[in-house]
Amino acid sequence: MTGIERLKACVACKEVDRPGILPSYMDRFSATQEGLTFADILEQPDRASEAMRKTWDKLGSWGDAVYYAGGTDIYYLSIKHLTRIKLPGKDLPRDSYWQILEAPNVKREDYDLLINKGWNIFSLEMLPRIWEITDLEIKQYGTIASYHKAQAERSLKQYRRDTEFWREKGVEVFVGASVPSPQMGLSCARSLPEYTLDLYEIPDKVEAATWAALPDLIQNGIDGCKATGIPCVAVILERGSGAYYPLSFFERFEFPQLKKMIEAFVKNGITPLMHLDTDWTKNLPYFKEFPKGKVIASLDGTTNIFNAKRILQNHVCLMGDVPASLLVAGTPGEVEGYVRRLMEDVGEQGGFILGTGCSMPPNAKFENVKVMIDTCKAYRS
Repeated sequence: MTGIERLKACVACKEVDRPGILPSYMDRFSATQEGLTFADILEQPDRASEAMRKTWDKLGSWGDAVYYAGGTDIYYLSIKHLTRIKLPGKDLPRDSYWQILEAPNVKREDYDLLINKGWNIFSLEMLPRIWEITDLEIKQYGTIASYHKAQAERSLKQYRRDTEFWREKGVEVFVGASVPSPQMGLSCARSLPEYTLDLYEIPDKVEAATWAALPDLIQNGIDGCKATGIPCVAVILERGSGAYYPLSFFERFEFPQLKKMIEAFVKNGITPLMHLDTDWTKNLPYFKEFPKGKVIASLDGTTNIFNAKRILQNHVCLMGDVPASLLVAGTPGEVEGYVRRLMEDVGEQGGFILGTGCSMPPNAKFENVKVMIDTCKAYRS
């Protein structure tokens, strides 16, 4: 069984020889291991990619596939969520992590534009507020839309090139595209405090905006997977859980739209990987309405993954959730014990992929990362 075959079997909630392994966002950890700064990651993507391949070899491989190719694309991180970002090497010291600014870049009156024009045109209109484009760049590209198209082509070229590099090593890339849910995108664009006020003060407008954003976001995921040739889309979900809002809000502003997204991706042969930051315990029962054996719920360590297994009962593949705190401050023995517990309890009867709780921390101890991977490789169900 190849690595990608094992991961597909895990998604389908079939029993496998061992759980799949797919730690997330290894570019930051790899860069640190190879002496690169965070500014280097953004400015020199080829060096960041080479650092990932070196770290892969030093670990004796870190999984059954690579989560993402192409490293961190800070432009798309910004435009995807309509947020401003402080950059290392420009706004911050070169060895500082980039910082997403929680600020209302989109105003309340801008909802009407989104409702009338959809997410993509809306995003282009908002782009000058969140990304600095010089007069020279505008002169070079002519329009904001042309500038954005050039950025998309650059990003896709880098992704395809990195994907081929990994395939030359006999390794597949697992995720081909990434989109936020409508609520996630709006919450980031408005800022969490302002968006929360909107939910209470203008709920009809917000609901209309989430539905207006949905068609473009679905199509963006489908088009991204087609462009990369990789049929898996990461759906970014950080701000709609029961940790933030009552279930009545989830039932109106997040779940119906999310369900439409999931069903559309599955219909098009695409695996939705829900990136679930914060505690989603109260929301887990709703996930049983998704197509069985077609969806991944990637947990960040805040949601109790053992409880999630009991609730979902192999309807959805669980992924996670070795905590950052354990990888940074724990001992190899503690990491091994936690990984074994995950495999024995969450991995029982399939439907589990071993991963990190959110991303691999850049300051994780190498020996802890290695024991995490090796423990799973040696395990037999």
